[in-house]
Amino acid sequence: MRRRWPKVALLLALACCFCAVAIAQTPPKSSGPFDGCAVEGVGGDPDLNTPKNRSVEPDAVSKITVAQMRKLPKVPRSDGKDRSAWPNSLADRIEAQEKQSVFFIGYVIHAKAEGKESSNCQLTAAKDHDVHVYVGDGPDDDASSSAIVEVTPRWRNTNPTWNAAEIQQLVTSGAQVRITGFLLYDQEHWDMISKGQRSTLWEIHPITNIEVQTKSGWMELSSYVGATGGQGLLVQNSAAAPHLINVRTPAQTQAATRGADQLP
Repeated sequence: MRRRWPKVALLLALACCFCAVAIAQTPPKSSGPFDGCAVEGVGGDPDLNTPKNRSVEPDAVSKITVAQMRKLPKVPRSDGKDRSAWPNSLADRIEAQEKQSVFFIGYVIHAKAEGKESSNCQLTAAKDHDVHVYVGDGPDDDASSSAIVEVTPRWRNTNPTWNAAEIQQLVTSGAQVRITGFLLYDQEHWDMISKGQRSTLWEIHPITNIEVQTKSGWMELSSYVGATGGQGLLVQNSAAAPHLINVRTPAQTQAATRGADQLP
């Protein structure tokens, strides 16, 4: 009789890989105001600012790609930036999607520390600003086919390695990443679509975990930075550094990041 245990073992291994997605690193200490800023922010659309400032951990996650994000429901530009003016049917579809938490596997194109904005009460200190991270499904995808995922001040406060400098090193190293968080439709950036600076208004925002693909498995960014002596991913040739796999080639990195330093 044929032995079937190898097939069973394979199925169990695949199941374990799915279960191993870490949905959150260290969550924010409070779901209320951060640095004096309420979740509704100041100015802009409070119905957009509130989900941006979520502090809860996801209950469960499903995989998503940028290509799939482009196919999610959209609100026509003509319906405006104020969610209160949207048709109820469209608003309900968007809000239903925004309850979903997801994880993305791909590559970082560019990371940039942002400035003051309404969701963060127009505060001027760097610790109160988001980090925009442009990501693509493939190793040579550039901004025109990207989505944006964002680190918010609340989450970076308890995960200090989630800063623009450390995340930008993921670009330099060509690391494959897994990023987890909540879906969010940011209707304020139609101009970036028309300029080829992103391919969808759907984001992962806020990010609740960042991981790097290594030979030993997925490693949280904070652990990777710690394992490399606080020098991030630029020490890939160091014997002490965890070995990256599925790395983007230098040529692919050059193609993906051409003009990225001009992104908003």
